[in-house]
Order: sequence, then structure tokens, then C-alpha cells
Amino acid sequence: MLSGIGPSEHLTSVGIKPLVNLPVGRNLEDHVMTFAGPFILKKNGSVPVSSMSSDVTLGALNDFTINGVVLLHQQMGVVATGVISSSSSSGWPNLLYFILSTGVPDGLGAAIDGIFGSGNYTAELLHPYIGQDAHIVVVSAGKPKSKGFIELFDNDAFSKPIINPQYYSDSGNQDIQDMIEGYETTVNLYENTNALGYKLDARLTRNPSCARFEFKTRD
Repeated sequence: MLSGIGPSEHLTSVGIKPLVNLPVGRNLEDHVMTFAGPFILKKNGSVPVSSMSSDVTLGALNDFTINGVVLLHQQMGVVATGVISSSSSSGWPNLLYFILSTGVPDGLGAAIDGIFGSGNYTAELLHPYIGQDAHIVVVSAGKPKSKGFIELFDNDAFSKPIINPQYYSDSGNQDIQDMIEGYETTVNLYENTNALGYKLDARLTRNPSCARFEFKTRD
């Protein structure tokens, strides 16, 4: 766009002479995500849980260095991934899952808040469960319908661009409906199936910020 190729109206507004009028930066898709959990686990099961506060020790580092023990091979605690189709996309998977088995170590909430700029939200949510065995599941929209944009701040090549993903802006509100369905599927997997729920005796924790709503409803 700095060279004059892009939406003419936008280029003109930042003092750049348009050479070619093209919708550059007008089809930005970002994969919105949320996490379900923590799911507190009461039983030992087939899916491992590694607590960074109790398992990542000097002894574990020694075992990893000398014997190649797999605990420190985990990528951010991810032990499984999966894709499913929501009811709106029966012919192609459109939801992505990551199961994190890090437990709830002290500092995890603050780290997540630092990454996503969410204030103290996650730290306050996880604080009552520090030290407990738990899974956290990341749910992500694999095929979002919402479109964002990238624009120039001005005509200075060193200025940071304006990036607006416009999450949940699709006209039919399908993205947020798909994400809700993905969240509900996760809860069902952990609480009502033999695969995880019954083996691990998992339970979804309550979110204090949603206390005014009935638990496990779409409200």
C-alpha cells in the first residue's frame, strides 16, 4: 500500500497517490480462540497431567538431559489436538482443539493474561485451583466467516499499521454460534463420555465473572 497499490480511498486519506485500486488488506482472517476449563481431574487416567510447579524440577531436567525422559518434550503441555465440524459446517471441520495438561501451576494465569492482554481475568479465574491436576482446552475457529482489515496509520514506512481482525462481525453471527457449540462439545467430552470424563472424573469449574448467569447455559 505504501507503493500506491491498495484501496484508493484509504491511500488518498493517508497522503499516498493511488496507482492501482485493489482491496489490499481487506480479507484478513484470524482464528479467534477461547479456552474451556480448567477441568479439575479427580482420577488418574489415560491422559497424563504434568504440573509445571511439581514436575518441572532439577531432577526432571537431569532425566531429560541424560535419559531423554519425555516430560520436557511437551510443547506448552499440549498432549492432544483435534478437529471437528460444527452443525453449520457438516462437510468440513471448522473447529480446532488443543488439550493442555499442565495442571494449574502458580503464574499460569498471569502468563496467559500477559499474552492476550486480558488484565487479571485469567489469573483470578485460575487462582483457586493452583496446584491441582487439571486440563485446559483451547477452542479455536478454524474457518471464520468474519473479515478484518489492515490499514496504514500514515504514509511513514516505519509507522505501525492498523490491524483490526473484527472478531465475531459476520452478518449471521455464525462464528460465535460455532464457538459456543465447540465449547459445549468440550464440556460434554469431559463430563459425559468414557473417553475422558468418566476415566478422569473431570468437572468444569465455575467462572466468577459469569456468576449472574445459570451455570452451563448459553446465557
